[in-house]
Amino acid sequence: APRAKFLQLDIDQLEGAALTDLLRGLDLIHAAPDCSRYSNETEGEEQRRAYRAPGHEGEASTPQGRAADEHLTKIIKILREARLLNPHVIISLENPDAGMQYTALMRQAEEWLFPGGKCQLDYCMHESEGPQKPSNLFTNCDELQSAYAGGKYKCNHQGKHKQHVCSARDLHRAAYPAGVAKFWAVGFDKEARRRRAASMWVHAPETSREVLE
Repeated sequence: APRAKFLQLDIDQLEGAALTDLLRGLDLIHAAPDCSRYSNETEGEEQRRAYRAPGHEGEASTPQGRAADEHLTKIIKILREARLLNPHVIISLENPDAGMQYTALMRQAEEWLFPGGKCQLDYCMHESEGPQKPSNLFTNCDELQSAYAGGKYKCNHQGKHKQHVCSARDLHRAAYPAGVAKFWAVGFDKEARRRRAASMWVHAPETSREVLE
């Protein structure tokens, strides 16, 4: 939206009353953990799915994996607090198709925060010249849940290009391709406008709303 205010913040610098005040006025929170934290090179599906004692399924088995889980724990706490403070807020969490989705915390978060399940996509389905790069978008945004339903944006032309797998050594590819970013922005904007209009019937907003990217 032309008048939307975008904030790009490091969650490690957010805490206490300042964080609470910020979360009350947001339309959208999009979390994008560094893909190298859950790269298959760091701790992938096979390691995450290896046997653990009951109650510890999906726990990390490496120092890098445990550090990643601590980071993810903070993200989930922020998203959960945002929902408690503002039931109308849109939340989303994106990470390449690697180890994160197999963590116990992420499986619990799907039940708490993303009951619609994850949206599965390949970047190349939004840009013909883009990398394949399979990814997952966890969100409570109905617009995007509907758009991605039925695997409509999963790659169906394998063999015509090389599959890109997120690598800890490949951070220069971390930015979203323009086609992916625009698709999400349009979906989030439509959803935010709908929710904002609906919330006005309940109470008048006390502060201007902001969008956190």
